[in-house]
Amino acid sequence: MADLRVAKWNRRYRLGGDARSDRARIDRVLSAAVDDSLLSAAIERAGIPSTEELCIRSVASFVRLDRSEPDSRIAVAWSVALADAIARRLREGGPDVVRFASRHQALANMACCVARGELDRSWAWRQLGLWHTADFVPSAASHGEVIDALVREARAAPAVLAVVARAGLLRSLSLNVPAERWTTLARAALIAFDSDRSLLRALAIDGDSGHDVSSPADAGHIIARVTHRSAILAAVVKDRRADMTTARAFVALAILECEPGLVCSSVTEIVVRELSAFVAANAERQATDARIAKRATAARSASEVGAPRKPEIEPSATDNGVVGDDRPRYTTAFGGLVFLLHAVRALDLPTVVSVDPVLASRSLRWTLHGLALILAPLDATDAAALAFCGLAPNMQPPSQGELPTTDAERSTLGGLADAIRAWIREYGVALPDENDDSLLRGVTSRRAEVVADPAWIELRFALGDATTEVRRAGLDLDLGWVPWLGVVVRFVYE
Repeated sequence: MADLRVAKWNRRYRLGGDARSDRARIDRVLSAAVDDSLLSAAIERAGIPSTEELCIRSVASFVRLDRSEPDSRIAVAWSVALADAIARRLREGGPDVVRFASRHQALANMACCVARGELDRSWAWRQLGLWHTADFVPSAASHGEVIDALVREARAAPAVLAVVARAGLLRSLSLNVPAERWTTLARAALIAFDSDRSLLRALAIDGDSGHDVSSPADAGHIIARVTHRSAILAAVVKDRRADMTTARAFVALAILECEPGLVCSSVTEIVVRELSAFVAANAERQATDARIAKRATAARSASEVGAPRKPEIEPSATDNGVVGDDRPRYTTAFGGLVFLLHAVRALDLPTVVSVDPVLASRSLRWTLHGLALILAPLDATDAAALAFCGLAPNMQPPSQGELPTTDAERSTLGGLADAIRAWIREYGVALPDENDDSLLRGVTSRRAEVVADPAWIELRFALGDATTEVRRAGLDLDLGWVPWLGVVVRFVYE
């Protein structure tokens, strides 16, 4: 259903002399016309997509009403006229119309635009509740607005910052936001990912942990994975202004970006401590090199120094007010595999895996990805296998660059798969005398389109693929926010 939010109504009636007493009636009918259910139906009829975030500065609608009609019919006619005016305004486009494919895309667009110094869409961000200040503000204030929005949408913050980092714009945010604001954002994100207060203290986000912790052997593997996979960390290591406080906050955000399962791991403190020390030391080394280079440049004559190049500004990917829907989307024949995340949650497998010595050097995403390949006959890069471990369909599988699976790990994964099969049977999905292969095939073998946003994965199924057994067991109910995956998971029948 469409959700319409109007900041201000300007009404102008042209009434005949004998109709002036009808003003109160017309006001009452207008209130009925903009009722959620009535106007939503009219918007759907006008072909306005309910899945997008549509921002329009103003819409003018003109309608001639017949006072002899009953109020209900007048309200319907008015709502249809309003919906048609909105649809017409969207078709016209222009700078006063902005369309986002999703709210998370709007958040990422806002962060990137502010980092580039482009505030033309601030009115649209305000309509979505992301922007709370004036349209044009000083650079420091606009960057602060981004951090405030990310704090409010803390679940999406690591993924959005990864988008900003891949666009080469994280340095701009880093330079214009003080260290304590990054700490505030890291704390909010850790809480959103279900980190308890003891973990916050251990990470020194709320102060010094107060004790030394020795580094276990598997910490090195985790540090290597985060360093290799995190877009946030790759951008931060190039920042020569990153002090220890900022480094610690960014490392925490980088872990949530690519290894959210670490929030329930005992080695997280060591990972944060060692990575933060590396980032801060690297920043100090770069600052020293920059000072040396600056003195060397100043020593040369002015004629030897070439004209400064203009900074390259990444163009905004827009077309007539429409932000390009470049979200990764792939089709899979095994979309029902992701239904089994309900079993992963019910069996508390993230906690089980975190204390399993056989899987100690592996990430939770690696483990879930390995489980996916056991539960369904699919390729490692299949969109369903990636969604099962919280990754968008265009990302590298967690097994990429990792050591081959050992016999002990294969046996442990097999035991976890058996637990999931038993859970499915317990919930009555299996038919009498149905074997495991048939049971899993009946649940997982469903064609679906996988669409991903920052911290959001949606699987879209055909309405005809809904089955009584799966519906009765609640397997296709939205999972919502899954902190150990770092994403919201939704199932949609179209």
